[in-house]
Amino acid sequence: AEALFDVPVHSDSELPRRQRLEYYLATIERWAAGDAAIEDTPPADDFLTSIDRWLTSLAAESPSGSRVLAVTSAGVIAALMCRVLNLPAKEIANLMGVSDNGSLTTILFSGKRLSLQGFNASGHLARDNLSAI
Repeated sequence: AEALFDVPVHSDSELPRRQRLEYYLATIERWAAGDAAIEDTPPADDFLTSIDRWLTSLAAESPSGSRVLAVTSAGVIAALMCRVLNLPAKEIANLMGVSDNGSLTTILFSGKRLSLQGFNASGHLARDNLSAI
């Protein structure tokens, strides 16, 4: 975000948190559209392809009736949501913007069929422990 918009967006900058988040999400939107690069991050198409391969492989290798726990980041969850809900990549930013740290997302899979059972559930967290990007 700093490179694209020439404004300091790190957590100790003078900008209000809301404004920093807007710059951050605008950067993610541009990255997802293929209009911007983010240092040390693969292009959005490569990122989405790797997440899709991981999910396809996980579904294929998991025995019927099994439960799998994957602990990951908001970006991976957003990419999974795009895949499961057949959303365009540009929606990654919107999904990341509402994702709480430590939240639970539940995806059901059977063969090649994927279904979203729950997204961003945080009822297991105390209110004062809720946080996001």
